[in-house]
Amino acid sequence: MWTPSDAPPPGYRPVEPAQWVWVDLRAALRRDPFAFHDDAPDGLQYRYEVKGLLRGWMPAVDGAPLGIVSYQLLTADLEWRTLITAFVPQHHIRYRARSGRE
Repeated sequence: MWTPSDAPPPGYRPVEPAQWVWVDLRAALRRDPFAFHDDAPDGLQYRYEVKGLLRGWMPAVDGAPLGIVSYQLLTADLEWRTLITAFVPQHHIRYRARSGRE
């Protein structure tokens, strides 16, 4: 998020309270389809949809909405995880059902 000493940019719209969403990492972190790499068993998993917390919206230069979402990335063995807060294009964000059944 923005540093505490700075005011957020004028286009920033916070989501209060923050909302739970799904983020399609397969599309948001798309790999190069023409590059071939050996699998890394201790690498990060990103080929799935992950739960995230939508914190706000910010327009891109072309006017497309970008969500500010916090989510976790896990290693392949599920032993390590890291928390990411990143801008995600709106079309890669899906609101979670209120019923909890998805």
